[in-house]
Amino acid sequence: MGGAIALTLALNHPDRVAGLGLISTGARLKVTPAILNQAESQPEVVAELLMRWLWGDKVDSAVRERGKTQFMTLKPSVIARDYAASNVFDVRDRLGEIGVPTLVLCGTEDVMTAPKYSESLTAGIVGARVQWFEGAGHMLQIERSAEVAAALTAFFLG
Repeated sequence: MGGAIALTLALNHPDRVAGLGLISTGARLKVTPAILNQAESQPEVVAELLMRWLWGDKVDSAVRERGKTQFMTLKPSVIARDYAASNVFDVRDRLGEIGVPTLVLCGTEDVMTAPKYSESLTAGIVGARVQWFEGAGHMLQIERSAEVAAALTAFFLG
């Protein structure tokens, strides 16, 4: 949802945005029915699904378990509303309005927002660049925190 918020801000208040760093996101965030239909009623099932889909193959099982533990502390009704909001988010037809430097970062193994979403962002935002992280999943900023920080720093300060 962070990318949706950043894109919405850039589109609705362009005077407040000097640049965008978009991580593991897209202009359309369609959510699989398996998550939408079970987020509130069966959060354990959703947690198991997410632990498979959020991380790249090389992420340690302890990291995945910490993620699941944190997920299970959240109110299922809040999670359900977050995914419902994501599911209706769609700014694909407005990407051409964004006129600030944009770096799109994506793990090549992202199941939640597949690489095609990053390709679409890059194609739709004039001058946008994409940086791929081989083998990383959706939780890119955790899986590859130092590399993500370096990429964003180089892009915005370089």
